[in-house]
Amino acid sequence: MNRLSVEAWKRASEYLDRQARPLDRALFSHATRGGSPDAVLRALDAFQNDDGGYGHSLEPDLRLPASSVIATICGLGFLREIDAPADEPRVRRALAWLVRAFDPEIDGWRMVPPEVDAHPHANHWNWSEHIKGWSETHVNPGALILVFFHTWPELAPAGEAKRLGAELPARFASCEPGADGLLSAAALLEARECPEPLRATLLPLVQERARAILDRDPAHWTSYVPNPLKLAPAPDALLGPLLRDDVQPNLDWLIAQQAADGSWTPNWTWRGAYPDAWPVAEREWRGVVTRENLAKLRTWGRLDDAAR
Repeated sequence: MNRLSVEAWKRASEYLDRQARPLDRALFSHATRGGSPDAVLRALDAFQNDDGGYGHSLEPDLRLPASSVIATICGLGFLREIDAPADEPRVRRALAWLVRAFDPEIDGWRMVPPEVDAHPHANHWNWSEHIKGWSETHVNPGALILVFFHTWPELAPAGEAKRLGAELPARFASCEPGADGLLSAAALLEARECPEPLRATLLPLVQERARAILDRDPAHWTSYVPNPLKLAPAPDALLGPLLRDDVQPNLDWLIAQQAADGSWTPNWTWRGAYPDAWPVAEREWRGVVTRENLAKLRTWGRLDDAAR
């Protein structure tokens, strides 16, 4: 069993300190060094708009300054990670924006607005070719938004969490979501506030779908595929017990992928789109991916004792 050495951990943490965005540095410090959640809040302020939503490349594949659903659920996810309370103004403003962004036409949320095409973005956020036909909207972002409604119920529209939760299992089964949709549903099931009847109905569907889409082939892991660590980033994640044996070779592979500067690179590109903007997004993603990979190695017990 390979472990990330103390030297490799040091190179990765120094990379984050030097090269990552202030937000990723603050999140890493909060998770590993007892850093203050106030530093995360201050870093998030650079991405929150006056309307309460988040934009400004908080999701690096989307360079849209205006608020979007995908950026706002990222922002709320970070606020939830640091246990921000319901009376935190940043939470109240972001969730209020998200409620206003509900689209009755699709009975859900569109990840990005049509204005996305006016700004650099990854191919998968192209409005005209993809977003109009987004087939997983009731699961991704719907399940993640349900997490926020259950986390801060006093800020959620009356009755909406119950209605959306009752409809979610059937919608999950009908759309057969990919990895990101699957992880959205898993996040809901992991939330301690998730109602037990919903958990009992949705859990077997999520487990069955995970088995169906899991990619165990290391030759594919340099691409954006549902590898074991993507589906089970921690042993106590929803799918951690189910995929424990599959994760072990993926952890060995991950350790071997660390670059000389201590970072890890994203396993996707913009496939030639916006050649001037992609290098900026890639640098930001390197900080995000490095932070996330260190967390995976730490929680799965793959750090040398001194590094832990």
